Amino acid sequence: RRYNYSLYSPMDNITIDLNGVFNEIVTRLEDEGAFRREAYYDLGNFKLALGEFRAVVQRWPLGNKAPDALLKAAFCYLKMNDLPSARDVLAQVVQIHPKSEAARLAEKKLEEIRR
Repeated sequence: RRYNYSLYSPMDNITIDLNGVFNEIVTRLEDEGAFRREAYYDLGNFKLALGEFRAVVQRWPLGNKAPDALLKAAFCYLKMNDLPSARDVLAQVVQIHPKSEAARLAEKKLEEIRR
């Protein structure tokens, strides 16, 4: 999402375009959240990572990051040896986002689990 903001100074009779500044801040905050989620996962803190991935899905259930966040949540469950929850979340990825790359990977992981 992009925002459209400007600042007007009547004393100087100038308008300052804040779009670039504001959008840069939003982008950096989004990047920081993604970094934090992946860092928790990479460091093996799967419980914190799971909470972060679930927060993405809760906030933007049909957003472009939701399929991957759901998939990573399923991987967190797998790492925590919670197979029933992992299966449920993998099935959700396939059901809710059937045309995504995450759904293809979820189906593949579900097949591996069944073996």
